[in-house]
Amino acid sequence: MAAGTAEIRIEPADRSDEELRQLARWLRDEDELRGKVDLAAGVTVIVTSGTAIALVTSLFSWLGRRRESARVTVTVESATGERIDLSCAAPADADNLLRACRKIL
Repeated sequence: MAAGTAEIRIEPADRSDEELRQLARWLRDEDELRGKVDLAAGVTVIVTSGTAIALVTSLFSWLGRRRESARVTVTVESATGERIDLSCAAPADADNLLRACRKIL
C-alpha cells in the first residue's frame, strides 16, 4: 500500500457471502471507488483523502437501504500499520468513520 492511502476492510455483521457480494457491487458502482474494491477477507477498499468521503457516503447509503439492524465492522489501516476498528450502523457513525480515515491518512 502506498503512502497517503489507507486500506478499509468492511465486514457486515451477519458475515453472509451474499451480503459481502452486495456491498462490493454497491461500492464498485461509485466512480471514485472503481478499481479500488476487492472482495477477499470481507470487502477491502483502498482510499486516499480524496476518495474517503465517497466510501463513507456510499457505505452509509448502502446501510440505510438494509434492514434496521444492519451493522458493519470497519477496520481502517494505514500504510505504516496504524489501525482503527469501528462498529458502524447509525448515520451518526459516518462522522466517526470519516474522522478515523482522516486520522490515518
